[in-house]
Parts: sequence; structure tokens; C-alpha cells
Amino acid sequence: MIWPGIGRNAGSRSFFCWRIASVSFFFLQDCVSPDYKSVIIWEGKGDLSEAGLPNTADGYLAFLNKEIDFLEKRNNRIARYCNENGI
Repeated sequence: MIWPGIGRNAGSRSFFCWRIASVSFFFLQDCVSPDYKSVIIWEGKGDLSEAGLPNTADGYLAFLNKEIDFLEKRNNRIARYCNENGI
């Protein structure tokens, strides 16, 4: 799940639509799976049992490359949106 269950409406369709709208609004489509049901992480298992950053120089460089790839895709998505909407 993108966000774990929060309150009684967490499993409802409206809550799921809210999550999709939030991802779209902030141009974060590259951070989630195509069906919006899971988060794509750059390093580790994503369960907070490990450090948030890699432990080796090679691992850190791989992490940075994934981060730069994400930023380039997001920036391109924002630029495309601005061009299409005259912003």
C-alpha cells in the first residue's frame, strides 16, 4: 500500500482515489507501481529495518543514479504539463 491504513476510511474507494490524486498532483508517478498499490523504493526493503542510505560507495552511487533518474523523469513530466497547459 502507498500509505498504511489510516482510520476507518483507509480501505475505501474514496481514500484510494485521494492517494492517486495526491501522487498525480505532486508528479510522483515514478514513485509508485502502475496500479498505485505499492511504493517503488531506491534502496533496501523499505520496512525501516535497515539504514536509509547504502553502506558502500558503489551502493551510494547506484542510489544517486536512481535518484537522478527519478528527478529527470519528474522534471520532464512537470515541463510537459506546463507546456500542455500554457503555464
